[in-house]
Amino acid sequence: MIMKKLKFIPLACMVFMISMLAIGCSNSINSDNESEGEAKTRTVKTIKGDVEVPANPKRIVVNFYQGDLLALGVKPIATEKAEGEVAFKNELDDVATIDKWEPEEVMALDPDLLIVTSEEDYEKLNKIAPTILIPFGEFSTEERVTLLGDAVGKQEEAKKVLDNFSKKVEDSKDKLDKAGVMDKTFTLLESHSGKTWIYGNKYGRGGEIFYDYLDLKAPAVIEKEIIDADQYREISLEALSEYCGDYVINSTWGGKDTLSDNDVWNNTTAVKEGRVIKTSAELYFYVDIYSMDVQLDNFVDAILATTDK
Repeated sequence: MIMKKLKFIPLACMVFMISMLAIGCSNSINSDNESEGEAKTRTVKTIKGDVEVPANPKRIVVNFYQGDLLALGVKPIATEKAEGEVAFKNELDDVATIDKWEPEEVMALDPDLLIVTSEEDYEKLNKIAPTILIPFGEFSTEERVTLLGDAVGKQEEAKKVLDNFSKKVEDSKDKLDKAGVMDKTFTLLESHSGKTWIYGNKYGRGGEIFYDYLDLKAPAVIEKEIIDADQYREISLEALSEYCGDYVINSTWGGKDTLSDNDVWNNTTAVKEGRVIKTSAELYFYVDIYSMDVQLDNFVDAILATTDK
């Protein structure tokens, strides 16, 4: 009887071990099946209709909104060439640049998602990989960042980025209000190659930050001729004083100031009272949320510095 029990123990162990192996294999198979069952694509609603994109795109090519992607924690594999001291310059050191955006050039990168800003690029490239068209200027920052979050599977990150930027804007407005500058007028001026342009709340140069987010005021002539007309325009040097408000943001390409020797410019109130803020056009060209976050800090610090004098 004792011998029978001793013989039975190894047999029982063996049965137990076989059972556990079977369970383990079953779990492994189930796990594999679950992985295989995970969605490999997602559907994103765009102005071109529903676009099926990879659930987790890894090879993204974008031709303007690289800063938005960086803010979401996503680095593209290729983008347009961004010259000068742009806000995200160091973030793109190892990212390829595309010159002509021709199909052969883009196809060679083997992208799994394309993000473009023009109808022309969309038509040329959408057969290469799933393509999201986001026309420049037709989406608000909130709409654009939310759409990009959907496209690259970073919906929660998009919400967080937008919430953080909104809070920074409110904090900035509070600082400017306490400094007594919210009732001042601001002019966004760009000068290079002997020409001078005035910008409104579109086309970068800080316009969205000043007029849309910080709710700062433009001179009446700029409000009427430029902001209400959704455009920017070249003005003559003789008309400078008419367009210059209490503050002037003077952006230049390549750092060369073409106004410093002009008598009309030097006799404006902003120049005489030390309320000219010089900036590089390269830094303020982009309107992605990564760039605007940096621009906002720079602008507010520069404005507050004039009130300490």
